[in-house]
Amino acid sequence: MEKTIILDMTPAAREAQLVRDTAAVMRLLETALVFNNEETCPAAELKKLQVKNEKLRAEMTKVENAFTDNRDKHEIQVGLVTELGQKTAEISRLTEERKELREDLEA
Repeated sequence: MEKTIILDMTPAAREAQLVRDTAAVMRLLETALVFNNEETCPAAELKKLQVKNEKLRAEMTKVENAFTDNRDKHEIQVGLVTELGQKTAEISRLTEERKELREDLEA
């Protein structure tokens, strides 16, 4: 069908149609270039988001590690404070016992 239409055209009409068709192809190519542009392409945006996601994962891992480290340090500190309280009580008891023994010796 297209062949018949083209052959029935005059050379000037064929030239005009060729110019219109070429312009249409150029517009299609320009549209494809715009859509495939790295800045506007969904694939490029997806890549940027993936990079951002990886950075956030790395930061989250870093924060989780710091939290675990701080939790471990807190548990150690609680143990040391408890032990300090026990030692302080023992020192008080021994100091009182020493005082009583001195009083007994002096008497």
